[in-house]
Amino acid sequence: MPKGTTYNFVIGHLNSEIKEGYKVLETGCGATLYRDVVKSLEAIYIGTDVPNQHYGNLQTLDSFCSAENLPFADGSIDIVFNQGAIDYMPDLPATLQDAYRVLAPGGKMIIYTYRKDILEMIHENVMATARDWELQHHVFSTQELLDHLAQAGFRAKDVSFELKSWEPGYNIQRISEIAGIYSFFNRQRTRWRVFVADKLV
Repeated sequence: MPKGTTYNFVIGHLNSEIKEGYKVLETGCGATLYRDVVKSLEAIYIGTDVPNQHYGNLQTLDSFCSAENLPFADGSIDIVFNQGAIDYMPDLPATLQDAYRVLAPGGKMIIYTYRKDILEMIHENVMATARDWELQHHVFSTQELLDHLAQAGFRAKDVSFELKSWEPGYNIQRISEIAGIYSFFNRQRTRWRVFVADKLV
């Protein structure tokens, strides 16, 4: 099981949101790092992503699909969450609208994303290296994301937490090295933004 500040931080927050029997959908799940965590809470984990060469063959995925066109019935999911991937979704409004569609009344979408200045730094790196899989990278302010969530029908709030340290672990260091930004994270504390969006009954 991977360790490190980011992973543990997300686990701690998910633990407070997930209840036994919940169907929990992770979009942009990559290597499905949170599957065992969700299962340990007696909930059902569903991991989805598009094919990505950086995560090998992704045999642990439950469905290859875009977050804008989820192959799940309306109202069939209790929690949709996304960690560090929402800024790569090509069509953010469509992504949020489809998350809203698949959520049951009273369900939640939880988004873990970097603060805006870090997204700007990542964006500059993406544009400089021009990797095909990252060309859709987006930068958004807290208010812009809240506005998008509201337009999709959610009642959303920013519940951001300050990470006290950065401890690269498992594939966090590898991912940041791939992006050419490990030295940045290694010398600065990182602030994640956390958004909880409720689908009203």
